[in-house]
Amino acid sequence: AGRFHSVVFLSDGTSYSFGLNKYGQLGLGSCKFSILSKKKNQEEIHTDPVKNQVMNCTAVSCGTEFTLWLTTTGVLSAGCPEYGQLGHGTNNEYNSSESSLKMYFQPQPAPKLIAALASKKILKIASGNNHSLALDSDGHLHSWGFGGYGRLGHREQKDEFSPRRTSS
Repeated sequence: AGRFHSVVFLSDGTSYSFGLNKYGQLGLGSCKFSILSKKKNQEEIHTDPVKNQVMNCTAVSCGTEFTLWLTTTGVLSAGCPEYGQLGHGTNNEYNSSESSLKMYFQPQPAPKLIAALASKKILKIASGNNHSLALDSDGHLHSWGFGGYGRLGHREQKDEFSPRRTSS
C-alpha cells in the first residue's frame, strides 16, 4: 500500500487499484492532475477496486505516490517521478509557467516498462517512500530514486533516475 492508494494482483495476473490517483499511481493510463491545468488540486479517488492496465503481474510494490509491478515481461512503474523512483531516467520536472519559479513533476499515469532492467531477469521488487529496489537472478541488487541518507546503497547521497546496481 502507498500513502493514499493500494494495488493488488490476482492469481491470473490481473491487477486492481484503488484510492487516490493524483499522479497516475493506480496505473489506469490517465489522471486528472496536469501541470497545464488551472485547477492544481483536483482529486481522482476510486473507492472500489478498478482493473488497471497491467497484465501478467507476479508482484506489486507501492511507494508514497507511485507503484511498481513485476510482470512476466519485466518491471513496470507509474505515478509521481519526483526523485526518479520510476526508473525512466528523468524526474519529469517542469516549470509551471514561463513567469513562475514553481516546479511540477509531470505524472506517468500509464504503467511503463523500465528499460534499464529489460535485459535482466528480475525476481523481486520493493519500494520505500520515494525509492525502488529490484533483485535480479544473478543476485545483484538494483536501486533508484531518492538517495538521501545512503538508502540506495551506492556509498553516496545522490538521487538516481535509472536503476543502478549496488556495489556489494
